[in-house]
Amino acid sequence: MPDRSEVFYFGAGPSPLPTSVLEQASKSILNHNDIGLSLLEQSHRSPLSASILASTSASLRKILQVPDDYEVLFMAGGGTLQFSAVVYNLYANWILRNPERAAKGERGKCQYLVTGGWSAKAADEAMRLVGKENVNVVFDSRTSHPSGNKKFGSIPDGSEWKDKMVKPEDSAFVYFCDNETVDGVEWPQCPCSVTGDGQLFVADMSSNILSRKVDIKRYGVIFVCHESPLPA
Repeated sequence: MPDRSEVFYFGAGPSPLPTSVLEQASKSILNHNDIGLSLLEQSHRSPLSASILASTSASLRKILQVPDDYEVLFMAGGGTLQFSAVVYNLYANWILRNPERAAKGERGKCQYLVTGGWSAKAADEAMRLVGKENVNVVFDSRTSHPSGNKKFGSIPDGSEWKDKMVKPEDSAFVYFCDNETVDGVEWPQCPCSVTGDGQLFVADMSSNILSRKVDIKRYGVIFVCHESPLPA
């Protein structure tokens, strides 16, 4: 059996952790900080759990330089829960911010930049929740694949899709997946570099958060989650 130091692992999703981190984690599973109980046996309402969340939040704020007017939230549910949560919250938020237009029956567009399986699923969920008429799929990269075989694999140049977006005042949000693990597509930078900062951007950074510097102020929402299947 090979030793850990002999293995080089380049998984697209999970990545290798330092052995010392795993050793500390395994110790905590049995006896966390020598309190006689496993970390897994702690109540989520306990002072210990609260301190872990507070410490994690403080670390994220420091590493990512999160501005004071942004919140760090810890939520239950998997990654696909956010497909719905984003729509429920930001679609409704547009209505609250535009009561006169909403009273006339107008609605803000949920906009999607589809570059892989995860953003495609998110767009489908938005259509299910608020109807296709309220969703603007700015582009689906399957239609611009170089081979013409309708597979994901590239991000169209901004000149090809920028003009297909609705105006910021008509947009509830613009959604994209920063790194599509299944399809091997990662945005080199925030799409706001193409559109400008007027749009409210939502980024799924579940697979690449903390891998590079991020200007948090250019985003409305960033979420990081485990994958979870949508209900049937």
